[in-house]
Amino acid sequence: MGEAPFAYWAYSGAESPPPVRVVLTWDGQRYRVAHNLMRAEPPSEALLQRRLSMIRAARPEIGCSLLVQTMLELIYTGHGDRAEQFLKRAKPDEAERTTFEQSFSASLAESPYAPAWPP
Repeated sequence: MGEAPFAYWAYSGAESPPPVRVVLTWDGQRYRVAHNLMRAEPPSEALLQRRLSMIRAARPEIGCSLLVQTMLELIYTGHGDRAEQFLKRAKPDEAERTTFEQSFSASLAESPYAPAWPP
């Protein structure tokens, strides 16, 4: 099952970030998010640095999509604090970051599976 609140979020569908994998478990009455099965080790600093370089070098719509994708991956694998740190590195300008964060949070809240963010 995947997430779609970010389809067409900032740009066209072609530039939308891919859906996040959400693992559900049946509790006898309904499906619930299996947070314990979604937790993973955080990506290495080298990978995060490569992503930052790609975001900065890409056209704005592609950079935005990669930023959202990276943040969602971090959040859904149990590393919301790292997502927040990554955002600060990707968008060092406080006003730009605040605008992005408000829009991101509003879109994330549309998902029935989203964990609370910011952490």
